[in-house]
Amino acid sequence: MPRKKPFSGKQKKLQLKDKKTRKQDGPAYLANSDSDNELPKLKKHGGKKSLQCGDIGREALLNEFDIQKINEQPVKGVDKGSKFDINSFKLYFFKESEEKIHQKKKESRLPVKLLSEKHVAYNLEDVYPPTAKLDFPKRQPWNFLLSKEQLEQQERQYFKNYVLDILDQPRALDLSYFELNLETWRQLWRVLEISDVLLVIADIRYPVLHIPPSLINHVLKELHKQVIIILNKVDFAPVVLALAWKRYLHTLFPGIHVIFFTSYPRQTKGEEENSVDFDPSASIYRRAYKKKAVPVGPSELLRVCKEIVQTKADLSSWEQKIAENKAMTMADDDEDEPDEASAALDDDGLDMTEQEMYEQAAHAKYKNGIVTIGCIGYPNVGKSSVLNALVGKKVHIKF
Repeated sequence: MPRKKPFSGKQKKLQLKDKKTRKQDGPAYLANSDSDNELPKLKKHGGKKSLQCGDIGREALLNEFDIQKINEQPVKGVDKGSKFDINSFKLYFFKESEEKIHQKKKESRLPVKLLSEKHVAYNLEDVYPPTAKLDFPKRQPWNFLLSKEQLEQQERQYFKNYVLDILDQPRALDLSYFELNLETWRQLWRVLEISDVLLVIADIRYPVLHIPPSLINHVLKELHKQVIIILNKVDFAPVVLALAWKRYLHTLFPGIHVIFFTSYPRQTKGEEENSVDFDPSASIYRRAYKKKAVPVGPSELLRVCKEIVQTKADLSSWEQKIAENKAMTMADDDEDEPDEASAALDDDGLDMTEQEMYEQAAHAKYKNGIVTIGCIGYPNVGKSSVLNALVGKKVHIKF
């Protein structure tokens, strides 16, 4: 074992200073840099001023903001030679000013005023006004003649211009948090490219926030791919409300498929597994993720996928899997067996290089008779629970 190198007090001070500086870092592609690495942002005059977007130029605007990082993981003990960075997907947001945070604290102490019933109902136009320029970043055209460095530089420049366009809008500083980590958007682009069918997953309690019309229209009209909207956690909402949302989405997006999924298995009145006519008095919270769980949704999703792919892909193994899950009891208290589905996901994902991920984008639809389904959704809408329902047991996915 190699002998440890001495670590002086001076080096320790430099280490702590560097750590403090990193907390103020922002992604370099939002500044005048060609790198994906982080770039220190210097404070000016002891703090940030309250900005109006017309006060300064576009290029200088980004440098006037602090960037806060969330979910950053410690790298101690991580293999430095690994091709995967555990902090690739940490969250980047514009940091609110101290004045704004203080104002919110004062408002939080005010008495709560109940709103009238007219404020209970919302539609997509209220959240995503047609006149607003609140589009999401879309991957620019590319080909395999581009080198990796050229492609990444093209993406960095495009994303920087996208953020500047957002900040150019009136009341831009009043916008809620939006993701500034380019790597997160790259993951969305890859899913959109390699998938034949896209599942847009939304929480039935807040679907108006989780179904961006710009994303739906982009997939349908520009990518020419099929979209299935998953209204998840329908066991947390009245049946009438769930049916009303489904009818509204069919009106808003004619011809689109809308499917109900439950968060946990529940008793249903009918024999059909995808029935939403469950007993509202039944217990919602059964023991979560027993070894074999068959909630509402998988059979209906299979039916819709069959309707979409027809004879272009073989879904018999999926149908057999659902039949097996139905035949198994949830009351099995034996020790969990090794999760084969989890192992498969780990092996396929961790052995794939970034270049191979790019190359997958050139695949043909339903290649080798296989349909590729991509899942899209905001945090906590239940993407994992949908996967658990399809696999029949809890699935662990590593990055």
